[in-house]
Amino acid sequence: MKRLDPSLLSARQLLSLDACSRCGECIPACPVLAATGGGQSTAFNKITLWRRALRRGVNLTPRPPSRNGNGETPLPAAGRGWGRGRSADAAALVAAAYDCTLCGRCQAVCPVYIRTHDLWIGQRRQLLRAQVGPEAITQLAERVHLSGNIAGRPAEERLAWQRNIAELAAGPSVSAEARSEVLVFVGCLGSLYPQAFALPQALLSLLSLAGVRVALLGEQEVCCGFPLYASGLEEEALSLAQRNLAAFKAAGARTIVTPCPSCYHTLSQCYPRWLGKAMDLRVLHGVEYLEELAGSLRPLLKPLPLRITYHDPCDLGRLSGIYEIPRRLLRLIPGLQLVEMAEHHDQSLCCGGGGDVEMVNPHLAEAIAAKRLAQALDTGAEAIATACPQCKRALSAAARRARQPLRTYDVAELLLRSAELT
Repeated sequence: MKRLDPSLLSARQLLSLDACSRCGECIPACPVLAATGGGQSTAFNKITLWRRALRRGVNLTPRPPSRNGNGETPLPAAGRGWGRGRSADAAALVAAAYDCTLCGRCQAVCPVYIRTHDLWIGQRRQLLRAQVGPEAITQLAERVHLSGNIAGRPAEERLAWQRNIAELAAGPSVSAEARSEVLVFVGCLGSLYPQAFALPQALLSLLSLAGVRVALLGEQEVCCGFPLYASGLEEEALSLAQRNLAAFKAAGARTIVTPCPSCYHTLSQCYPRWLGKAMDLRVLHGVEYLEELAGSLRPLLKPLPLRITYHDPCDLGRLSGIYEIPRRLLRLIPGLQLVEMAEHHDQSLCCGGGGDVEMVNPHLAEAIAAKRLAQALDTGAEAIATACPQCKRALSAAARRARQPLRTYDVAELLLRSAELT
């Protein structure tokens, strides 16, 4: 038996494990339970397994792969792999730790205010140090190390999303070289995943309409570090933070605007903590900056009769406390009707796209997205609005799988659509 290294946990994290009163309030809050009926990743179960492993030790000896009736070794479950080999004890810990979207619902309902989001990341860090983490996380780290982004794409592709934007092609309002007080940090999803290109396109187009000149890092931008940090690789995430901060300084930026909630949280909250000092930068999510420009945008908005339901991104809502700003922006659009899902604001159900679950257990991510899509359909809405590229991808894919004609838009896309109506 081998013990997990408790020195990798902070004093608060260790105290939090003992602070759990085992009341069970977190169990029905877990999106994994809501989507699948299984509770291996509920906070209750994770803390139970983790306490046992810390106190009694955990068998980390690899178990031999099982064989089927034909004597063949079956393939591992999606995303799991046998890469490092795991005992039954270790496998249970890994499944509980990584079949979790880090959505924060358990934290929102905890009566003793345990900061579970931070706790789960500490758990993952321990498991990776014990070399029993999912193979998908190892592959993620290798991609980011080699390319600077989660997609593993060449850096020169980071500006591909700019194509076919008439406003940007017509003038120098946006530049990857120009210095500006305002810099848009696009993030890996918006830069490199075509399903998310519409988000930075809409944001930059709106800023152009408002007369705001911005700069981009272009090829100098690298991953914010959140996917690595969330998986338990804080040191690797810090290296990315240092690269981005050097690029911010070289660009002369004073305000950073990003359309991605994970990037927003990382830049505004994690970077100062990792570096041990405050940054001389103002970091805003795209919706925050658009609200500041509402006076310039409001006269441009034309009636858009549409029944919309808003999905709260976990990293923008529970993690960052931004709930009302995107709703206020939607209400600026004449004719738009906003209806709420059964679970919203701090009780909003996750889209399934967070916590690196999409890489480790894609079937689970799809099941959670399907549950959230069903809640959206129950409202009778004609479309879903959100403020996160990953949420848009997850819910759009869920609608395609369910063959439901329910489109998902970013808030900036809807504002731009209203402004461009003739």
